[in-house]
Amino acid sequence: MDRKEKFNQIIDELLPKIESAPENETLRRELGAAYMNAGRYQESIIEFQEAGNLDSQNSDTFHQLGIIFDRLGQYQDAINYYMQTIKISPENPDVLMDLGLVYDQVQDYENAINIFKKIIELVPEDIEAHFHLGLAYDSLEDGENAITCTMQAEKLADANKHVQWKASSNKSLRILFKRYQMDPKDFE
Repeated sequence: MDRKEKFNQIIDELLPKIESAPENETLRRELGAAYMNAGRYQESIIEFQEAGNLDSQNSDTFHQLGIIFDRLGQYQDAINYYMQTIKISPENPDVLMDLGLVYDQVQDYENAINIFKKIIELVPEDIEAHFHLGLAYDSLEDGENAITCTMQAEKLADANKHVQWKASSNKSLRILFKRYQMDPKDFE
């Protein structure tokens, strides 16, 4: 049984339960997640929206909706749902990261920078936030800040023995030093 078949089976098991308890927010969220994992996004949206109507304070419901719209390339809807999530849970670094990445995707680099900075305030050792902050500065052609943030990501990756982020940071730094014609010695 492949992944899709597994989730379609879960969906088949959940549907009768929801039929008998349509106001059960938890079941709606479970069904929404199963639809999402099965790649059935439109049905997933309906279930998560219904769950949100039943419990407007469950931040994960709105986060999942943001993720779905992000995957569908409907970035403004994704931003709206991520913002709704943040109103409920303002210091969730995962939601903030998702929002920052969408801002980056739509080339709203100022908002992306603000979001990545907020993540770093909450979790100073977040390698991904430092790395993406560097990319956002690079998109604004702010070479010095791009290099400084990427160097911090590299330093954190090295300290945490995170090989993948270390390699990504190294590669990005080589590109940045060349693009901005800067010398690594100037950043020591």
